[in-house]
Amino acid sequence: MSFGGGRSLYTAWPIRGSSACSRELVQRYSRAMESADIQAVVALLVEDATWSMPPLATWYRGLDAIRRFLADHPLRQRWRHVPTSANGQPAVLCYLWDAEAGRFRIEAIDVLTFDGPRIAAVDAWFQTNPLTLPSANARATARAGPRPAVTPAANAAALSSVFETPTAP
Repeated sequence: MSFGGGRSLYTAWPIRGSSACSRELVQRYSRAMESADIQAVVALLVEDATWSMPPLATWYRGLDAIRRFLADHPLRQRWRHVPTSANGQPAVLCYLWDAEAGRFRIEAIDVLTFDGPRIAAVDAWFQTNPLTLPSANARATARAGPRPAVTPAANAAALSSVFETPTAP
């Protein structure tokens, strides 16, 4: 997968033992979310799917509720998605376009729970303090220095050792 300038953001599937079906489902989910195709997203879900957004208390159950939520909120914005894993589960890093900065910034990680060939739950873990992942040059400099403290910025630096920040296509 690459964004703008042909830079590769993701070169290998990181989930050990993942099946081709799982990888394809994550890729279809990512494409549908990026293209704001509500019907395609909903088609990937089981009938009683749930969508939660920790740390927010709000969550949705069922295709109609999720369809309305997607139309009213996240799919009104421009996103890029990068497949990854979280605690051994398929997941997608979600980057939101920041027009003022002229680039995508990490906003959430969607952890996906499967029920056979469909998605039973999306747990969209949001950044409470949105941040932008550093560039490749910043990563190289950071790697040469002492081990950073565990802070949101340090967590972003750890993520950026695997992923680059997408730029506008």
